[in-house]
Amino acid sequence: SQIDDKDIATEFLKVDLPDSIYEDVKSFSDRIEYPVAVRSSSLLEDSQHQPFAGVYETYMLSNNHPDPKIRLQNICDSIKLVYASVFYKNSKSYIASTPNSIEEEKMAVVIQQVEGQKHGNAFYPTFSGVARSRNFYPLGDALPEEGVVAVALGLGKAVVEGEKVFRFSPSHPEQQFQFATTEDYLRSSQREFWAVDMSKTETVLGTQSAKNLSHLDLSKAEMDRQLHPIGSVYSPENDAIYDGLSRSGVRLVTFAGVTKHEQFPLSEIINFFLEVAEEGFSGPVEIEFAVTIDPLSKSKRFSFLQARPLVWEPIDIEIDIGSQVGKVMCRSDSALGNGLIEDIRDVLYIHPRDFVRGETEDIVEKLEELNNKLISSGNPYLLVGPGRWGSTDKWLGIPVRWAQISGASTIIECEMSDYPVEASQGTHFFQNIVSFGVGYLTSNSSDIKWDILDKQEKKGEYGPIKHVRFSKPLQVMLDGQTSKAAVIVAD
Repeated sequence: SQIDDKDIATEFLKVDLPDSIYEDVKSFSDRIEYPVAVRSSSLLEDSQHQPFAGVYETYMLSNNHPDPKIRLQNICDSIKLVYASVFYKNSKSYIASTPNSIEEEKMAVVIQQVEGQKHGNAFYPTFSGVARSRNFYPLGDALPEEGVVAVALGLGKAVVEGEKVFRFSPSHPEQQFQFATTEDYLRSSQREFWAVDMSKTETVLGTQSAKNLSHLDLSKAEMDRQLHPIGSVYSPENDAIYDGLSRSGVRLVTFAGVTKHEQFPLSEIINFFLEVAEEGFSGPVEIEFAVTIDPLSKSKRFSFLQARPLVWEPIDIEIDIGSQVGKVMCRSDSALGNGLIEDIRDVLYIHPRDFVRGETEDIVEKLEELNNKLISSGNPYLLVGPGRWGSTDKWLGIPVRWAQISGASTIIECEMSDYPVEASQGTHFFQNIVSFGVGYLTSNSSDIKWDILDKQEKKGEYGPIKHVRFSKPLQVMLDGQTSKAAVIVAD
């Protein structure tokens, strides 16, 4: 159906919860005075074979209205809206791209205490993160089986939605390849963070679940003494980074206090939970967590939030990319996947020179239209463009949701013309790429033969988006042993 998401939400809100469930929620609501997260836990999104994440809505409630009846109503309405989100356009498009159907879905709704502390009108943890028991892009001494952690100051929204975060291997926390130079620190360090907005007792509920959150500057975290355990300072005079906040200079989120100075045993705790979760799931996992450090009481609290299966296919195909015959349209030394993809003739691409950061809404809308058209015609496609696909930060890339490009068989990310961007392993978007077995290449723009693309049959041009079709299928070669990949054009 083509029913608008807002109309679906309105219809769900009109219906009362069953009496037994209402009484259970009321009993719980009467006893709590802290912010809560109302989120889904469904059969399909936590499946062993093809788990997905970030498709259904999660509502973060301040839960601070003076009237207990209104607090109860907000929780009940949030439960209804989580169920309603199963039928939203994005969810239906996503499930349509899987072998499943909405009729197969079964869902529980979890009401969970938000980890953190109240600081004035903001409630947030010191930091939150996502850890995986498999690292798809290991660097230095790290091994794939040793996992990877992505963390950010404040709520985990920054991590799961592909904003600026800090990444490290829990077995080698001292090795920080993300920040090789002071320029890397200044460019890639987190500058803002998310918190539950406690300034309003009236809660806004609708199809957009982030309306109850605040996006705050690092100065707020420093004032609350939450930046101190994970912050550093850049000194322009010396062009150097100093751990801690005792000096004047530019404040940066580097997690030095956690990874280098043992202010919190994060790596040890993460490794323990990953090991336990892997044993419970009988395979690779992804976990979400949050940590609160109280500077006054000196208390430190780790909260395990949830776990889900992580798709990890064993590597049993060897590919010699160097021996292949044909024109190499793209090379990558940082790729995800293994095997051959040989059914692609259509390519949607955006050249970095044509991409204007911040002007992405029209691009997203047109990509969704083209995606649906190519899916309907049974044509899988290659998607090429600058920045991080799926980031909600429009300055890091194009903020598409997975359902809007779900017909892509392979995705290539390259750097923007003025800004290199690392692939994110902590996002819900990335989890869905892994689950669907999509080829995923990170390349330098110079390693992509744009002239080959420009010479193909033109099917359409929509602002910076170009749609071309090759006369013969492309061959995408993915070597899971070496993380190398190439896209070959048939002679």
